[in-house]
Amino acid sequence: MKEQTMKEKMLRGSAWMTAGSIISRILGALYIIPWYSWFGSDKLQANALYTKGYTVYSIFLMIAISGIPSAVAKQVAHYNSKNEYGVSKRLFKTSLVALFVLGAVCTLVFWLIAPFISQGDPRMVSIYRSLALALLIIPSMSLLRGYFQGFQ
Repeated sequence: MKEQTMKEKMLRGSAWMTAGSIISRILGALYIIPWYSWFGSDKLQANALYTKGYTVYSIFLMIAISGIPSAVAKQVAHYNSKNEYGVSKRLFKTSLVALFVLGAVCTLVFWLIAPFISQGDPRMVSIYRSLALALLIIPSMSLLRGYFQGFQ
């Protein structure tokens, strides 16, 4: 079996990323159908609340992730190309701790400011706080994706 060229590896990695993105979108669309039916006649109001909450959540998520998974992917690929797998592993572990701490700080801040950014709507406080909890795990999951992406 011949060795893959860099171009073939890049193409294969891009194909996997594209497939993952498409599957993620399909799962999201499939999720909406039962979600809409659960809320019945309140589906438009529920969707509006979700959209309000998700907008603020996405800002906190960007802060919590800060582009670190992409940087880790590049660094892991670099060190693996030099057969320095131990360095890749240490980089991953250190980054995992850093992203967990950053995610925890963002979770805490988002949780605490929820009443202030809800603009007097008590329904938004619980929505913001439920989304804040996701900030504990999503950054670490993103880092794991970046680590595996570094291995192509």
